[in-house]
Amino acid sequence: MGSIENCSFSHPGLTELAGEVESLWHEKAATVLALSSVGPAFFALTDDPGRCAGRFEELDMDVVHTRAHNGTYEETGSVR
Repeated sequence: MGSIENCSFSHPGLTELAGEVESLWHEKAATVLALSSVGPAFFALTDDPGRCAGRFEELDMDVVHTRAHNGTYEETGSVR
């Protein structure tokens, strides 16, 4: 909750919103549930996007669906 509390001074209600989405992680609906410092925005990495999106929508949050691998990156060589 450190980042959330740090950002809450400029985003009223952020701490309360975090408490509302936290259950997605505890119930294992989201493998990763985190706050992006850009926005700020909450994001979830999940095998159950409908459940996570539904909860976000219930909380009047905007929802953007994406995939970690969306086919736009190509391997350019080995990483050293």
